[in-house]
Parts: sequence; structure tokens; C-alpha cells
Amino acid sequence: MAISLRDAVHQFMLRSTLPLLVTASPGRPTVRGIARADDGHTRIALWAGDAEPGVAGEFALESLADSGEVLRAEAAVHHVRDVLAADFERHRSNPSLTRDSHQNAIVPVPSAEIGALAERVGPEHGLARLFAMLTYGGDPPWFAEVFTFTGFMLQAGQRCRAYVMAAESGATYGIDFPLTHANGHAIRGTAASLPQELESLIRVGDLTIQPRIDVPDDYCDVLVDMTRWVDPPSSAG
Repeated sequence: MAISLRDAVHQFMLRSTLPLLVTASPGRPTVRGIARADDGHTRIALWAGDAEPGVAGEFALESLADSGEVLRAEAAVHHVRDVLAADFERHRSNPSLTRDSHQNAIVPVPSAEIGALAERVGPEHGLARLFAMLTYGGDPPWFAEVFTFTGFMLQAGQRCRAYVMAAESGATYGIDFPLTHANGHAIRGTAASLPQELESLIRVGDLTIQPRIDVPDDYCDVLVDMTRWVDPPSSAG
């Protein structure tokens, strides 16, 4: 299946953003999520891990490509990690900024700024990609003919919302699930089990009959609750 340059840039940004989930500095805002805003834009969101508004940098995907390559996507991640994080409080309290359905303040990032940053990106992004490939392999993933992982947005109350696009229909689903049991212990094994469950549910069309969550979400067409798959009632935690 052919992938467009915009899709390639978004996937590159997604892979480059994931290491920031576990490399955040104490006391600084952390990555909340990354999601496709529309066909031409991707947003990377930061938050303070609380119920207060976050901040999302919005990037024009075509501006991150350079002569058909996606290397400027690294500059977008660099911008979020250093520039956007430094101005986090100012942006999230700015009443003039548009907000998405998760109350993230949207900060459009000029293409010229990304072009300048691209010249100063360090080698750590390429190293992270190398290690991820050596550790996990699989490009494209084994489930690519059924769905594509397109992003995520962390939620209050120790929950996560992952976004996947069904290959056959093109619909984007928001998959909402808990990160901890009721007793506060982290849920283990989600990385191994959830992709298999999603592949089966999407392939046979059963994802659409899962419990719906009736709240607005700018980044998906349908929002479903996967709690009973990730943390069934019988789980002892």
C-alpha cells in the first residue's frame, strides 16, 4: 500500500515523539500526545500531567519535508521539546489561542522557524530510531494491512486515548483505555495484547459495536471504551 509524503512525515514525527514520553525532565511539561489535526497538519501536545489545559504545537506536514525527505520532522520534535516547553505556561494561559477538544491551546509553528531549526538538530533522534529498529524491527508492522497507529492523547485519571485508522474504511478510531487498575497498580501487558485485540476487532468489524464515549474529539471519527479488554472486572490487579 503506497503511503503519501504527508503520511510518511506524520509517522516519522510519531516515532520521533515517543521517546520523549520517558525522557522528560522533572518539573517540566511532558508529552501528552500527538495526533493528525487534518490531512495537512499534525499537532504535538504537552501538559503538566494535571487537569489543567495543555499546549499543542501545530505543524504543516509539507513544511517538514525537504526535497522529498522527512528529516525536518526531527526539527518539529526539537521545537516542542525545547522551545514550546519553555513557553508552556504563557501559551496555556493565553485566552486568544484556539483550543482543541482536549483543551490544548493550539500554537501554529511557522514553517520558516522549522527550517532554521532543522540545521541545528542533534544526532539523538537518529540514534533513537536506530535503537528502536534494532529492538523491535517490523517495518511495516504486522497489522499494517488492517490498521495504522496514528497518535495518542493522554487523559486525566490515568487513562490513554490511542488513535488508529482502519485500512479498509479510512475511519479513525479513538481507543480509550486505563493505564492503572482500580487499586492504582500499573496495568501490565497492554503492549502485547491490545494490538492483537484491535487487529481482530477491526478486521471482523466488531470495533464499531464496542461501548461508545459520547464526548467531542477532534482527532477521531468514533470514540470507543476499551476498558473491559484492557482491565476486565475479574482482574485482581
